[in-house]
Amino acid sequence: MAGPSAERAERILRDANSFRAEAAVITIIPGASHCAYEGAAIAEEARRRLDIPAVEIEIPVLADSVETRIRTRLEALVEVVLARRSEGGRS
Repeated sequence: MAGPSAERAERILRDANSFRAEAAVITIIPGASHCAYEGAAIAEEARRRLDIPAVEIEIPVLADSVETRIRTRLEALVEVVLARRSEGGRS
């Protein structure tokens, strides 16, 4: 988490593009100063610039209580990626 937010976001988007990512999962840590707005900005840029679906997921310190909710959101994201593949989405 070193460096300005803009540089971190650029690096993430560059890596996602380089690895031909089909989706982005942005994790947000409650109380972390870098997460307040950065996650939403990166997710929006991933959608806009890379044309990939993105989801923000808040990961609390004790994630056991939200495990089912996190799993459901990730499963939904995978369904979107698979649907885009069958429709000839991002290649």
